[in-house]
Amino acid sequence: MIVVDATQISVASLMVAHKQGNLDDEQFVRHVILNSYRNILNKFKKDYGPTMFLCYDGTKNWRKQFFPEYKANRKTKRDSDDLDWNQLFSWMHQIKDEIEENFPYRVLHVDGCEADDSIAVLCREWAGYRMPHGNIVIISSDGDFVQLHNEHVKQYNPMLKKWVEPNEKNDLQRKLYYGDTGDGVPNILSDDKVFIDGRRQTPLSKKRFAEWKQFEPKKVLSETLYRNYCRNEMMIDLTKQPEEVVNNIKSHYVGKQVKGHNSMILNYLIEKRLGTLQENVQDFFVDIPETI
Repeated sequence: MIVVDATQISVASLMVAHKQGNLDDEQFVRHVILNSYRNILNKFKKDYGPTMFLCYDGTKNWRKQFFPEYKANRKTKRDSDDLDWNQLFSWMHQIKDEIEENFPYRVLHVDGCEADDSIAVLCREWAGYRMPHGNIVIISSDGDFVQLHNEHVKQYNPMLKKWVEPNEKNDLQRKLYYGDTGDGVPNILSDDKVFIDGRRQTPLSKKRFAEWKQFEPKKVLSETLYRNYCRNEMMIDLTKQPEEVVNNIKSHYVGKQVKGHNSMILNYLIEKRLGTLQENVQDFFVDIPETI
């Protein structure tokens, strides 16, 4: 099974294409996104196909109910650059719907959930069985997915064109103590609003981390530090989704039919005047059961 971190891959592909074309052009944006999925299928359909899940970020992220500062710095950064992100996300949403209606792929866009949540649920529920090959490849550059890796789950970064491997930087235990600045999650020595207020974090030394990680956090951390550790665990550990979130994700694909079909793709590409992709239409084809 091919599982794509579709929001991240779409944005990353558009940022690369921004150097070559105009992101104010809807047709160009559509071509870039669809071509990124075509390239993924070309590389992985034989070994991990035929099923491909495209997992998108939903609205009203459940993590913000627990930690309102989660990823708040990303919006601030986007507001300060020269791209019209509202327009780009509107087009991405529209293209997502077009793919779901015309292509034989499974699209997961679940309100309240990130793509990370959908990917985590799929990997836990499906790795090693149910699918013809029994194996999953995650297509994403996000190091958080390393915690899902096992004998049946691997990860590929299409931007760097290499497999993602565990290392010190993406180690889950380390992240729970040091946080994740990219997602606005502070280390356990720092309060919730440290990034929002533009302050520096309280440094966490390697020596202290090495001592703490040998024991159960609740036994060695003060009440405040343990509270911050639990905050980070909720934001970063992909086994910590609330049960209702997991059940909501499952309800969006279990027993559901795929809407699109191989026979619909060419007409769609002609309608959208995507000439280059029309020449390679068979690259988009997959054989997939009607329901899972």
